[in-house]
Amino acid sequence: MTGTGLQRVRASARRLLGASRLGAEWISTGVTYNPLAPRVIQDPYPTYAWLRARDPVHYSGLARGWLLLRHEDVERALRDHERLSSDDRHDPLLRARDAIVETRSMLTLDAPDHTRLRGLVMRAFTPAAIRAMRPRVEALVAEHLDALAGHDETELLDALARPLPVRVIAELLGIPSEDLARFRRWSDALARTLEPMKSESVRGRGRAAERALRAYFAETIARRLGRERGDLLSALLRARDEQQDRLSADELLALLRLLLVAGNRRPRT
Repeated sequence: MTGTGLQRVRASARRLLGASRLGAEWISTGVTYNPLAPRVIQDPYPTYAWLRARDPVHYSGLARGWLLLRHEDVERALRDHERLSSDDRHDPLLRARDAIVETRSMLTLDAPDHTRLRGLVMRAFTPAAIRAMRPRVEALVAEHLDALAGHDETELLDALARPLPVRVIAELLGIPSEDLARFRRWSDALARTLEPMKSESVRGRGRAAERALRAYFAETIARRLGRERGDLLSALLRARDEQQDRLSADELLALLRLLLVAGNRRPRT
């Protein structure tokens, strides 16, 4: 069998397996959740509302995990550190399939590592530092809104809600304006990998973006040594070098990547 033929057989097998899992869901719960359906990818919220009304604690065979659709259930799960974990190493299959980044962030760590990293980050986000950001953020919002003048209709998410956070974070980190375009491309590629179900091409672009971003930040940090600035990156470098529970070099890179991706709304497919 040729390589192309083998790929077709595997694709057919995956479709059959997916159909069987959806069938099992229907038999056990009376509803199904297909995260790969185009309508769900484009706009998942009607599906979430439909599931919430019929089976608010739902096991998805395709996603191989539980969906919690009610606020109180989500809040209870996030606070249950005794029985539930954020550490994705507890699921070797998930880790092997979905690993994109080389260094794990505090989102996938439990206490005490999560507590230590969060404490160090909060030292860089003091109330005074947050207040100092306000004038510049307001100016950027005004700039984006001014660009909409003369438009009878616009998509506010694409015109403001998606580009603004990435630009703010880039400026906070001292990223020069000439690097903003590629900075946003890397952010978009990594943001797409946050979906629970993703294609191999999305994974590949995410891995390439992770390598490029890691190299970019490593070079930026090397240039900054001994050259203090008043931006967030300088504050994080101080947390790395001066605190007793200091950030390691890998932890700092993971945190910078997290700040970038956390501010990015997932691009539309």
